[in-house]
Amino acid sequence: MKTRIREVIQSLPWGLSKLIFQSYRVTCRLGKYVLFVIYLPAAALLRALNFRVPDFCHLDRIGHLLAEPDCYLKEERLGLISKRRVIMLTSKKQVANHAAIEYWNQYFAVVTSPMIVRLLRPLSWHPLTRFDTSKYAVAINGQQSFLKYKRYGEIDPLF
Repeated sequence: MKTRIREVIQSLPWGLSKLIFQSYRVTCRLGKYVLFVIYLPAAALLRALNFRVPDFCHLDRIGHLLAEPDCYLKEERLGLISKRRVIMLTSKKQVANHAAIEYWNQYFAVVTSPMIVRLLRPLSWHPLTRFDTSKYAVAINGQQSFLKYKRYGEIDPLF
């Protein structure tokens, strides 16, 4: 579908395709601002109650499913980040390992209902409730996780 849309836009004269692309970008930005305002009361309440909604990405991949929450908890235990209540959003259909989700349930409030996950997903990028976990499991900066594991040292492992 996306390739078909791209083909149609590329077949248009340059000025018209550029106008359509810029209109699309403005609409996306405007949509984010609208969602920001809509979710502001919920985000403010969750922040006041010390909740965060980390953007645990690619939970359909076992490495991300295990490494990102693990690194988050280890940073918390090492005192590198302050202790917070965490809401983990994931769909049962898109998770790599259901047993791992059951395990994380003892540390996080895990939401697996597809409809509730879709409803709460904007809170994972809302400035008041987000926590960026992309630094935990990336190939470009793989040493980040390693340093946390090295500093974790004498503390009992989570797994």
